[in-house]
Amino acid sequence: MKIILISIFLIFNLISKSFSFVFVNTPSPILLNYTENYIRYEFPINSTYFTNWTFHLDTFNNEFEFVENSIVNKYLIFECQLIENKRICEINNINHLMSRFYSIEPTYCATSPITNETECNKKLSYNLPVPKPYKVNEFRPPTKGGPTLISGYFLRIFKEYKFHTNFGTQIILNESEFNNPNYDITKIFINFNQGSGKNNFWFYDNSLHKNNNISFSFASPIINSIIINNNDNLNNDTITIIGENFSNNKTKLIITTTDNNNNNNNNNNNNNNNNNNNDNGNNFYTINQNNIKIVENHSRIEIYNQTYYPGKMNINLIVDSIPLDKIYSFCINPIPKKVNSVLKKSGGIIIINGSFLSNTNKNNNNNNNNNNNNNNNNNNNNNNNNNNIIIIKIGENDCKFLNSTNDKLYCKLEGNNNNNNNNNNNNNNNNNNNNNNNNNNNNNNNNNNNKNNNNNNNNNNNNNNNGKYHDENTGLLIKITINGCTNENILKFYYILSNDYPKQSKPLNQHYSNGNNNRFSKSLLATIIIITVQIIFLI
Repeated sequence: MKIILISIFLIFNLISKSFSFVFVNTPSPILLNYTENYIRYEFPINSTYFTNWTFHLDTFNNEFEFVENSIVNKYLIFECQLIENKRICEINNINHLMSRFYSIEPTYCATSPITNETECNKKLSYNLPVPKPYKVNEFRPPTKGGPTLISGYFLRIFKEYKFHTNFGTQIILNESEFNNPNYDITKIFINFNQGSGKNNFWFYDNSLHKNNNISFSFASPIINSIIINNNDNLNNDTITIIGENFSNNKTKLIITTTDNNNNNNNNNNNNNNNNNNNDNGNNFYTINQNNIKIVENHSRIEIYNQTYYPGKMNINLIVDSIPLDKIYSFCINPIPKKVNSVLKKSGGIIIINGSFLSNTNKNNNNNNNNNNNNNNNNNNNNNNNNNNIIIIKIGENDCKFLNSTNDKLYCKLEGNNNNNNNNNNNNNNNNNNNNNNNNNNNNNNNNNNNKNNNNNNNNNNNNNNNGKYHDENTGLLIKITINGCTNENILKFYYILSNDYPKQSKPLNQHYSNGNNNRFSKSLLATIIIITVQIIFLI
């Protein structure tokens, strides 16, 4: 019996060598370490081990038989040695090879320490322990999706490598560049679909075996600009937010703003204190999602049915738990559009028409106007407080704030007569002293002053004859600051030079011609009286 068994073994061994049959088990390492500089395996001393890896730039045929004339990308040889009943096999100094560390179909050679036989052209796959993506950079694709750069090592050892996220996106890119000899596998672009929030990213092989899990987040929202559209109706202002990464689903949006008017309790904001945030001492109020509309996916949002007032304001935008990198601060500026005219000599009340001209609640503005007529003392107290908040300049002149509504602002512009009065008072004091010293000089000065006054009257008459009721300035810079926010606009503003400014609309030359006719009539009457008296004396 023993003779029969030995004979069968010898015959089988002879046949296997004759037909080159080699039986080598699949390597089963007990430990794998790797960096961008080396790959190191530990094998049991009697276990099959890797001897080399070959990266091919073409592939196996359909039957997965090795193509002998394939183009080799890299041929990596493991150096193995026995250390303390373990076999250590490693490839060192591979950092300079990292850009080419990929293959259409990688193969390996393995050696059995028992038979000392080596088998090659075996397919390497993720069923075997191989390096996983290493030192992958932090990547944050935009919410609209698109190509996103991912860098790292061992990103794509296999052609059939697939990339997936936990929202079901299949992501494959750079297929056309795979055979490019300058292709750098440490930098690849992955085409993400649109998404938002925090996600997981997996690397798969062809059998969809989950290999590596990397957490990532979509990009934070970015606000580039904000447009405020004012409406005179209560609670009907609109904010337009323009930027990036706003998502396409408003249910994932949380928008909070600071209340830039301490007197206003916006009914459209949630009243639940748990929804209010605090940042640097500012209370943030959550905007009702019913008042939010995504006008353009990922880039444009509008907030309706709100009431805003001129002043500084902060806004935070949270998209699927991802907030702005920094709270966005901006100014709601007053907008002057039209201004009336006043006498240059005496000044007067300036009425500026426009938008965002009040720093108080719209409901309260009408009450303030009524109170302005009924209680001057209270208004004076309010003016003292508001003067520190609202500053108005007409050209180079200050205009004292009186009152304002959302679309009108009232202020008092002093005339030039105040300065003239001061000068006249000083002149009168000097004249009184001169009168005490020299009455004759006083009389002469008075005569001269009378002559000058007559000359001035003549000049005024000449000016009237030229038809000039207004200052030459056809526009002045109107500058308004409310709650620290400033806006300015050049508006048509006229100083009226004469007190007899015609109240009815008629040509200026007609008005002045009537004045000349009146003077001519008086002169004619005086002449007739003189002739009549002379005739009486002659008789």
